[in-house]
Amino acid sequence: MGLFGLAFVAFTPEGDSSVALFSVIMPAVPGWFAVALIPLGLALVMSSADTAISAVSSIIAIDVHRLRPLTERKTLKKLSKWLVLLLAIPVLVASSQGYSVLYLFLLADLLCAAAAFPVFYGLFSPRLSGSTATISTVSGLVAGLYLFPAPNAALDFLLESFVLAAVVPVVVTFLLHRFYSGGSNYDLSSLSSKIRSIDHNSTAAQS
Repeated sequence: MGLFGLAFVAFTPEGDSSVALFSVIMPAVPGWFAVALIPLGLALVMSSADTAISAVSSIIAIDVHRLRPLTERKTLKKLSKWLVLLLAIPVLVASSQGYSVLYLFLLADLLCAAAAFPVFYGLFSPRLSGSTATISTVSGLVAGLYLFPAPNAALDFLLESFVLAAVVPVVVTFLLHRFYSGGSNYDLSSLSSKIRSIDHNSTAAQS
């Protein structure tokens, strides 16, 4: 894929880099091969979409069940399905704007860069509270978005935006630890007794 990107830059340096593969091979392939690429492209998009839908629906089901432990599994599943449909509306609006796929992936990666340190640091440090992790992640995301290029702008400060998104959460986390006490340290060993599946909680509630 990297070689396709280099070939694309050599052939069409001003083109859309998010479709580099297709721009390089389409002029040299027969029609039947181009048609065969359509279901492959759809499969690629659908594989990302179903992963996102599964993640969102599971988060909805788990959080609602935590707030209302007596809620039945059937109700949780129905609620998650309807909320996923509602979330699909802004997704359709964004997709209709014709943004570059590469740009959208970079935007998602920026969020991952901002959340990386708080997420992994929280797995090892009992001092990291939920509020500190949230503030650190949001701070990194805001700092990264400040330099992140607009949809149709040149990617001049892309690297700097990712560096800010990754470094700012580290600085903010340790500043909050230094000047703000978020309460007692979290007992990570308690997760083994607190984390339960929906099936387990539903069985315990019925008994």
